[in-house]
Amino acid sequence: MLGCIGVAPEGDFSPTSGPSGPYGGNIDYNQIAEGSTVHLPVYQEGALLYVGDGHALQADGEPLGTGIETSMDVEFSVTVNKRSGLTGVRVETETHLISVGSQPEFASSLNRGLQMATSDMVLWIASDYGWEDWAAHMLVGMVGVYDVVTVAGSMALRIPKEKLQ
Repeated sequence: MLGCIGVAPEGDFSPTSGPSGPYGGNIDYNQIAEGSTVHLPVYQEGALLYVGDGHALQADGEPLGTGIETSMDVEFSVTVNKRSGLTGVRVETETHLISVGSQPEFASSLNRGLQMATSDMVLWIASDYGWEDWAAHMLVGMVGVYDVVTVAGSMALRIPKEKLQ
């Protein structure tokens, strides 16, 4: 998996390699692996995309602050999608939509990450799949699975794509 994938953040904020946020960064989420698609909002001209931090294996939440670090050869493609309303990191796998709630303060509570992931998922389902907000909320409440991305405060919400039909 790639631990880091991101773009230059909004404004003059220049994060170190540690935090992640709505721009991506040091996400360290083990669902970002071969075959996944990562959607990132773009804040700066040219996006300034970066990737790195290969992990051969890592537990949910990166509880020890590291996984099994490794070098890796990565092939990826970039598509510019001028979609409005993208507020943070979104991931698509073959089977799931995933919204990542992450904030650059790095040491915020998991509650904030959970709120961010939930709000973004409801927005995503409503805007891209044509669901009413209340129905998207109900879907999240019935089939959503939360992952601790990093114990430092990032959460992800996964929804099975089969439930969107």
